Amino acid sequence: HALRIDEQVAGSTDLARLNEFAREQNLLVRQYDSHKCPYLDLSLPWPEFLATRGSKMKKNLKALARKLDAEGKVELRHYTGGGGILEGYDLLLQIHEKSWKREKKVGLSSSPEYQAFYRDWLPPMAARGAARILILFCGGKAVSGTSAFMDGTTYYSTHIAHDDAFSRFSPGTLLEALEFEDLMTHRRFACYDFLGGALNNKRRWTETLRPT
Repeated sequence: HALRIDEQVAGSTDLARLNEFAREQNLLVRQYDSHKCPYLDLSLPWPEFLATRGSKMKKNLKALARKLDAEGKVELRHYTGGGGILEGYDLLLQIHEKSWKREKKVGLSSSPEYQAFYRDWLPPMAARGAARILILFCGGKAVSGTSAFMDGTTYYSTHIAHDDAFSRFSPGTLLEALEFEDLMTHRRFACYDFLGGALNNKRRWTETLRPT
């Protein structure tokens, strides 16, 4: 009775042909923008960007970092390259096992097949310098992690998760802040693409959106 085709590029040849077919068959068609994706301009230096987020955000980040550091030494590790990326991926999966995402089957917790796809895809991408994983440690324990892929000057954030035992420290938020600071310091990329929908945890970092 109905067919929904999601995440298409507006004005594409495929959509034009589908609309033409629908008219020929006297079918009802509705086409609309259904996804707004947040993105972040990485051109500002980190201190200037952080100032745009307000004094409360800056104060909260300092407080969270201080509290987490009191639990154990805080360290951010980068995993890249064909072999190192899989070490980081295994740590990211371990974090997912301790995250609320496991029960809800969100992201990498959705299925073994989904995990296997990324295990195959990450090494060749990392070998090209187009993938990396960041893991935040506290006292030697992996407490949050995120993965990303790069294309040209765009940095795509794909997965982020944290160990629920450390939720009171918001380690995912701290990890994002460290990731942004790193990107804005090294200036290799011009845009940080959050991917997916405009959820509140993404919108707190940026007001800029674009259809996808």
